[in-house]
Amino acid sequence: MKDKKILVVDDEPHILKLIELTLKLKEFEVITASVGHEALTLAETHLPNLIILDVMMPGLNGFEAAKIIKENELTKHIPILFLTSKSQFSDELKGYEAGAVEYLKKPIDPQFLLNKVDQYVQ
Repeated sequence: MKDKKILVVDDEPHILKLIELTLKLKEFEVITASVGHEALTLAETHLPNLIILDVMMPGLNGFEAAKIIKENELTKHIPILFLTSKSQFSDELKGYEAGAVEYLKKPIDPQFLLNKVDQYVQ
């Protein structure tokens, strides 16, 4: 799946690396960012097939980043999958209101994540 690009955004380096390695097992091209503002730039320049986005990040949080991505004509078509430790229903609702197609909670089984990714990059 080298022709499929996924942008992964998380401010925790070990989580970012774990997700990156998991996706590379399926030969996805992985682009990473650790803050929301960087995610906006990378989404626009690389136009990934999917964005995996954390919620709690310094500066621009995931909800805010998702809303901006969905308001941008160049990036609004890109599916956003939240992967976060915020597990309250109100947070999940905010995720879907921000434009997410999925709201997944950490910790996550790597195979389950790959199955979800496959649903959106086929």
